Amino acid sequence: MNVVLLSVFKNRGYRNITHVPSICINKIQCAHYTAEYCNNRTSIVEKIQCFVFPISHSIGKQDVKSFECIDEHLILIGNNISFQTSAHLSKTYYYFEFLKHTEISFNKMDHHLVPIYRLLNQRDIKLLKEKYQDINKYPKLIYRVDPIARIMDFRPGDVLEVMRKNSTVIMYRVVINLEDLS
Repeated sequence: MNVVLLSVFKNRGYRNITHVPSICINKIQCAHYTAEYCNNRTSIVEKIQCFVFPISHSIGKQDVKSFECIDEHLILIGNNISFQTSAHLSKTYYYFEFLKHTEISFNKMDHHLVPIYRLLNQRDIKLLKEKYQDINKYPKLIYRVDPIARIMDFRPGDVLEVMRKNSTVIMYRVVINLEDLS
């Protein structure tokens, strides 16, 4: 899994990735990763903290008490997390993600049928709007819960450039939450 996780981190644009193979959290052995990311959305360098829990362990509130001092982007990888713990972390941290072990069992971006995705920065979005006057009228959508959006950490409002690996056709997608459709 270390190789797959490192590959996912590199696809996301993370840099200065460090790995501590085993740390103890609430008497549970976990892997710990740190990284940096220059956020295209804000141009701010974010610090990333990632903890990988064993497959057999369900993450609960007692496990995350030691994270109280983290005010950075927090990623937890495990098999299960309680709803209360997830809600608490979502309110407490700058940005929180939970990924299941099955979601990162292989790097989906390496599959030959998955197109190449590029997150557009504000300058590219402005140029795109100038080229296509009414880009917001009929945007193609991708949901935040889409497996690729989850693994690449695309957030609602992001504009993506999508290109098939065997084509020169470029498409654009806007990331939304499922609730935004109603």
